[in-house]
Amino acid sequence: MSEKEMPFLEIHKNSHGAKIFKCCMSCGHKEIISVGQRYCKAHNKVVTPYEMCKRWMLAIGLERAGAGGGTVNTNCYQQFKEREQEMYDSNLLRKKS
Repeated sequence: MSEKEMPFLEIHKNSHGAKIFKCCMSCGHKEIISVGQRYCKAHNKVVTPYEMCKRWMLAIGLERAGAGGGTVNTNCYQQFKEREQEMYDSNLLRKKS
């Protein structure tokens, strides 16, 4: 969601400058119970993703958001990259001929 769609939420910038909405969905106290259900360990209750409280803390996984340098290691992606490289190589050979 964009800032325009959620104007009621505060925005936090991490050390890499990534904008993160301050709410339960980005909080380090949350624990996912099941799809769509979050449990707040700080308040010991079930919460919605857009709730906000004064105990909010940035989730560990979001501290490095925006740092870059990551790699995608899924088999599907690797196969895509291999096919892409093959197509690139074959196009180069055609141009040289």
